[in-house]
Amino acid sequence: MTDSTNKPACVIVGLDEVMADAPMPLIDIRAAQPDDDILISWQVEMDVKGRGKERYHVCFGLGWSEDSLEALQTISQQICEPEHRSVFGYINVPSYGSDRFAIFVAQTPYGEVLVDGLVNEIVESAAIESAVISWASA
Repeated sequence: MTDSTNKPACVIVGLDEVMADAPMPLIDIRAAQPDDDILISWQVEMDVKGRGKERYHVCFGLGWSEDSLEALQTISQQICEPEHRSVFGYINVPSYGSDRFAIFVAQTPYGEVLVDGLVNEIVESAAIESAVISWASA
């Protein structure tokens, strides 16, 4: 996805696509579109204790520029269906191995444990840790 305002380009990919086929699909996606950030999208409906069934749209961004966080978070909000609760996590890939490296998780009113669990599910299922380490060592 690109636009003419010079915001970073981004590839939007579903979590199921990242989990399928290749041993390191994120590496393949980045190799195919090396100038683009990556936004992994996952829609899930779950039974939340005391609240019943709730729908979440969880996105996790992998960015390579300083402008990536804001741009990917905006895209995440734009693609979230109105009936879903939006959850967003992010890593600035080039910061890996430095004191600046961190996983950003946007604040929500849904509960820290629930949100952290949803973000962690994407991180583990998409093998984000392995991909970031691979990019850093390349």
